Amino acid sequence: MDTTKNIPTKNPLKSKITQGVVLILAIFLFSFFGTSFFITDDVIAQEYTPVTKIEGSGDKTTETFNIKSDKWRINWSIVPTNEYAVFGFYVYEEGDEFSVESVMAGEQNSDTTIIREGPGKFYIKVSAANLKSWILNIEEGPPPSPIIPKRDQEG
Repeated sequence: MDTTKNIPTKNPLKSKITQGVVLILAIFLFSFFGTSFFITDDVIAQEYTPVTKIEGSGDKTTETFNIKSDKWRINWSIVPTNEYAVFGFYVYEEGDEFSVESVMAGEQNSDTTIIREGPGKFYIKVSAANLKSWILNIEEGPPPSPIIPKRDQEG
């Protein structure tokens, strides 16, 4: 009686064919979609470009600045003079009476605020007291992805 078992062996030709199909599929996807197919939110987050830098130590209404993207951010920081420091700001689209974003600093001395309004012209009203200085760095996000349709603004 034969006691040897039939042990399946891996077919090297089948493995090479599978690797080839996967490679061809990857090349096709890369050539069709380009690098945007492989871009993650972490990569997109790094693609901000400076628009303007605004500095002060007290209340201020900024000049109007232009944002070309639908997502942008404000990196802000403060240097308090004492424990009674007050800092906040309101972001307005030119011509609107209601703010699109507002920030009131608690115990933080710096943070980043993401704004998902744009493109358009915007300005900022800053309220500040008991500060040595404050800085707003306005940075524009990347243009909307051509693959992802832009959300309907009216619906």
